Amino acid sequence: MIDSESGVTEPRKLDGIYRAAQRRESTHWRQRAAAVARDLRINGNVTPESGKAQLLETRRQVVGGWSEVADDLVRQGEVQLAGAVRDFVKQMPPVVTEREWIRDRMLEQARTRDERGAYRRRVGAQLDRRDARGPLQRDEPWRDLDGYSR
Repeated sequence: MIDSESGVTEPRKLDGIYRAAQRRESTHWRQRAAAVARDLRINGNVTPESGKAQLLETRRQVVGGWSEVADDLVRQGEVQLAGAVRDFVKQMPPVVTEREWIRDRMLEQARTRDERGAYRRRVGAQLDRRDARGPLQRDEPWRDLDGYSR
């Protein structure tokens, strides 16, 4: 499935797997993620999947087809439209297998957790300094960075 805003492609799954994933109860995804995590721990990366070569070949053919369309448009005098076609091709997301997609999501989540932890440590240090100056006054509204009043 392609997210229309970001252009990110997610692997398609059967209806039951999809619904369980929406509830965050999917054993299928849990097993796939565990296998990817194991690969990352052991090898530092995911092992290549057998279908990657076919995906790359399909992408090559798709890009070739769009290039032919753009060339035809130029010959017809539609240079601006041909440019739009070429830009579309440049913006296509990279070819990734399901295991690579899971790896990318896991690494992204880890980065986000690290950034949130650093953010909270920084905010905590600021709050500690503020608390050292004395209690907050009622007429001094303070909201921490999560949006809750102290």
